Amino acid sequence: MINFIKEINEYAKVTIGLVIAEKVFSLIDKNDYGYNLGREALDNSWKWLEGEEIDADELCDYIGNIDGEEDISGIAYITKQIKYKHMWYVLYYAIAYTSWLAYINEDSCPPEELDNVSDDTLIYIIQNAIKTELFKIESINRIKDYLLENYPLSNMSKEKNISKKEIMKMLDDN
Repeated sequence: MINFIKEINEYAKVTIGLVIAEKVFSLIDKNDYGYNLGREALDNSWKWLEGEEIDADELCDYIGNIDGEEDISGIAYITKQIKYKHMWYVLYYAIAYTSWLAYINEDSCPPEELDNVSDDTLIYIIQNAIKTELFKIESINRIKDYLLENYPLSNMSKEKNISKKEIMKMLDDN
């Protein structure tokens, strides 16, 4: 099921995490604690993926802010309901993976909090998403087929930007 990850380019891998995070983030009410931070983190991650100039440090601050400000890992830690805890972990891992690739694209060394980020991070995203009971395997298969066709490993160019709007249309019925 997850083997296709080895056959798609790095930007498509980021897309997997962001699509899943976007879908499960709908669990959070706009008035809930952490919503604004989570929404901003997702929006800026998508902007980075779509080619806008978003700094890797800015993305990384969402998951582990060294200034003591609110971050996604802290919200995940204090969340009591298990379904919501899994949702916050999906978001955490998706932003971590995006940050990691942003550092690589900037030819910078990712900070220590991203040391464990790898393609295996995508497996954690999928596992946690399924535990929210909001994301289904069928959705992964649709995303997989789309990414394999449009963003194979042989296409590392960013000439063909991945569009949030385009890819999210596939999940509107799920």
